[in-house]
Formats: sequence, structure tokens, C-alpha cells
Amino acid sequence: MPRLRITALLTGLVAGALPAGEAGAAMRNCVRFVVGQATASTELEAKKQAMDDWKKSAVAAGISHPAWRIAASKSFECETEADGQKTCTASADACTITQVPDDRSIN
Repeated sequence: MPRLRITALLTGLVAGALPAGEAGAAMRNCVRFVVGQATASTELEAKKQAMDDWKKSAVAAGISHPAWRIAASKSFECETEADGQKTCTASADACTITQVPDDRSIN
């Protein structure tokens, strides 16, 4: 039997013999429809500024550490104004992850 197969088999046997640990749950708490908007000479700069504005708006709405990657209902749009400036708008439900303790661990 190849060495890799034996190691995998032994690892599986040891893992199956150990009791599984208790884990609490994580919850995503969101604030509905937060918007950030910015206008700049380039689309890249307008996007960066719109995202910064979205984060500031999320903090003002009560999310202490907003992250676009865990936001819900995301929308990001850019358009060119008549003067050539780029305006970008970021909108999403701003969310944070909180750990919920396992009820059995509370005394």
C-alpha cells in the first residue's frame, strides 16, 4: 500500500476517534441600503473615492468595521458626466459578522 494512502487512512482513523469540538454560530448583521458616491477625473479614482464614501456611510449607519466583500445586495455603477468627469456610486447593505456564543456554554 503506498505511503500516502496509509497516512491518509491513519489520519482519518485518528480524526474519527477524537470528539468533535463545540462551535458557536456566526451571524451577519446588516444595515439596509448604504450609498457612497464620488466624482473624479478618472474612473479608478472615482471608484476608490466612492468605496471610501460607502465605508464612511456604513460606519455612520452603525457598522463598526464595514467590508464590501461581506455586504449584501451590492451594486457599483459608474458614468461619464458631460464635462468628462467620472461619477461612481457604490450601494449595498453594509454588514458585519458577529459571533453568537453556544447557549450550552453560558453558565
